[in-house]
Amino acid sequence: MRRLALLLSFALLPLSACKAPPKESADTDQAQAEQGGPAAAEAGDPGVPGEPGTPGEATPAACSTAALQPELERMCDYDLGIPPIALPVVEWTAPSYHPTQTSVITLTTAGMHDPQSGAAISIQDWLANPPRRIPEPGVMAIAIANDVPVTAVAELWRGLSAAGRMEIRALVQVTDPEPPPAPRKPEMLSTMKAKLPTDANERAVFVAQGVRGYANACPALAEAFSQLSTVAPEQRCTALAERAAAAVVSCGCEKGDEIMTLLYGLTVGFEPPKGRVAAVPVALDPNRGYTPPEGQTWGELARETFTDTQLHRLWIDAVAAPMPAGG
Repeated sequence: MRRLALLLSFALLPLSACKAPPKESADTDQAQAEQGGPAAAEAGDPGVPGEPGTPGEATPAACSTAALQPELERMCDYDLGIPPIALPVVEWTAPSYHPTQTSVITLTTAGMHDPQSGAAISIQDWLANPPRRIPEPGVMAIAIANDVPVTAVAELWRGLSAAGRMEIRALVQVTDPEPPPAPRKPEMLSTMKAKLPTDANERAVFVAQGVRGYANACPALAEAFSQLSTVAPEQRCTALAERAAAAVVSCGCEKGDEIMTLLYGLTVGFEPPKGRVAAVPVALDPNRGYTPPEGQTWGELARETFTDTQLHRLWIDAVAAPMPAGG
């Protein structure tokens, strides 16, 4: 599920709906504490920010909106809906892409993967029986891994053209002077990722349970989320950054690192990104045919061809044996 949808899901989800079952086992309590669930705010772990005399005690300078809000706002340049794969890296910069209209489809050497389906399948199978209606031209976003052969991309181009889709958005990693933001507690993020449900609705509840766990100790955090339902979708992330920073500070930064890590997962994703991503609109134009050299990868072609996020026209004249699912 995309980041903005997750934010709104929690904003509209009553706290009572996030309560843990009454007969929850000790093992589940421990797992929730590890993943930022309801038990985490009650666990009293040593070394957490805000507990005087512990290694994780927050300093006055660190426990301020001036410190926390910019950190959270920087996360808004990234998106939970961007697949964490190695994309072509271009030598220019552009505004971040946020998939607010559709979920991103992924093409790797293992095949096609649609967030609304299960495992990766071959390009041919995906084209023959897509798990959903193929998005409209100009809306469809595809993350093509850097090492995918250009011949495989040509096969996808032909199939999309036959289906009437003559424009797509190709994702690239832009060049930034700073590395991507890192989670404050990487081990917590990894645990959350391992336990993340595959169902989109269950995933929203899972994240909401984590937030509720910390909201028990800091009610202002719950209030920050509840206010998001009145905010325009494109402004929700920055609104959350402002309100969540103020909430954490108002609670003395209790469990500050854990809350910031949970917000990282909710905005950036549960796996640290390789870089910031922009979208290049591409018209699949047979009049702009390009014959690639043997062995060329998509990353090589994208770096040579894409110069900015203006509309590019590209048709790849290449035929190869079908690329099966599984590489």
